[in-house]
Amino acid sequence: MALTDSSLFATLQPASSSVSTNKPLLAVAVIALVFALANLKNLPGFWHLRVFNILLHRRHWLSKLPSKSRSTSASTFNPRQIFAPLIMTTRSPLLEIDFYMHKNNATFLSDVDIARSHLVVTLFWDVLRAYRDPDDDNNDGKNNNSDSKKTGGNKDKPLAIVLGSIACVFRKEIRPYQRYEIWTRILSWDERWIYFVSHFVKKGAVMPRKFYLWGGPGAGAGGGDGAGGAEQPPPPSLPKDAILASVVSKNIFKRGRATVAPEKVLRAAGWLPQPPQLHPKAEPPNHPSTDPPTDPASAESSSTWTWARVEQERVKGLEIAKTMAGLDAAHHLFLDGEEAVPEGLAAYKDLWGLV
Repeated sequence: MALTDSSLFATLQPASSSVSTNKPLLAVAVIALVFALANLKNLPGFWHLRVFNILLHRRHWLSKLPSKSRSTSASTFNPRQIFAPLIMTTRSPLLEIDFYMHKNNATFLSDVDIARSHLVVTLFWDVLRAYRDPDDDNNDGKNNNSDSKKTGGNKDKPLAIVLGSIACVFRKEIRPYQRYEIWTRILSWDERWIYFVSHFVKKGAVMPRKFYLWGGPGAGAGGGDGAGGAEQPPPPSLPKDAILASVVSKNIFKRGRATVAPEKVLRAAGWLPQPPQLHPKAEPPNHPSTDPPTDPASAESSSTWTWARVEQERVKGLEIAKTMAGLDAAHHLFLDGEEAVPEGLAAYKDLWGLV
């Protein structure tokens, strides 16, 4: 039986009304998708994804090195690279913006966590996976028993790095969606702690003269000169307001409950040349000299840093790192006074206990 115009309209009307009903839901879905894409950095799970992404970068960097340099240790690299920064580029999305319309202070530390983790993986990944005490090798295993007693049976446990404290100095604000770079490097170390410094720098304000692994213009798209690439001309003086903030982190290497000296980890990773007292009496040909440089200019121009030059840089950074030592005394300020139990202003629940 043929359908009349009125019956055909009645048949199509529910479908058209269904589409019109779904339009608000579709608009909400589009808005939510755009918001999520504009704030990927702060979505649940993306912090962890950002941390582990360095493993892919590291594999890519090593694949670009000459085959003879693709070692599981850093012994084929120049010790001066210990203090070379790893540069990460990012931006500040809407979810990081406070009511002053700039990057929230607390989010600086979250960025530093990512940048510092990337540097640690780049320098120490193989050592973290399978740490071996370099003193065991130097003594042909003679210290194995004493080390086992000293470490409390932790020798079979993996090596981990733990954050002890962090200090941030703000200089310039970061606007919404402004791109910036985080230059993270080793600042210094002592018998117990290793210190890192992270500089927040305006994007493109400073360009390194050379990249040891991978980088340069277009590095984000897979470009760059690779390891040992062509050295760029010396940069001009640091542009005004190029530094946005600086963060110093104090970390410790742990193997179970035992503390591992940073110098041992650096030596195990192959980043440190041997100190003078560990050198054999007859040095092999082309062995880097351990004599201190006569002047800074000659040290900088040297292709390979000696132990004395590395130590000189470590001591210089330690002068800044020592300023963090006084912060440990802040714990003693709690309940500091004549009364065992202090007086308080008030007690309340954050957002009425909902968060």
